[in-house]
Amino acid sequence: MKYKTFILRLEDRSGHLLEVSKIISSHNANITRLSYNKVVDQHTVFIEVYADEKDIDYLSQELAERNYLLKDSSEEVDVLMTLQIIDIPGTVTNILQVFEKYDVNISYVNTQENNTSYQYCKIGLYAANSELIQKVLDEISTF
Repeated sequence: MKYKTFILRLEDRSGHLLEVSKIISSHNANITRLSYNKVVDQHTVFIEVYADEKDIDYLSQELAERNYLLKDSSEEVDVLMTLQIIDIPGTVTNILQVFEKYDVNISYVNTQENNTSYQYCKIGLYAANSELIQKVLDEISTF
């Protein structure tokens, strides 16, 4: 079993995501993450699935045959995580500098002061590969 992220190009019409979901489930794959923001790009959808390698191969073939794949193969990742960050001036700036250092983009962020010494920051990160995400996490864990 393994995870695979697909970057899909879909039409902006009712039911198209449903069609893709049916294709994915027909290959015994489970959608573990879905990211879509019409404001950013009305056609691009990131879908991470979990399945046997053979099923993922067949799924990849079908998505390619239907011209849904934006890229045939990509190491790019879009992850959503929650960070516990110390609530002192400069911490967010330091974290943003690490994102810039590794060329990691923010796809989503939500954080708010909560009357404690920490903030819980829910953040979506988009990077060229999972190794970059790991380097970012390793570096910001030292703050």
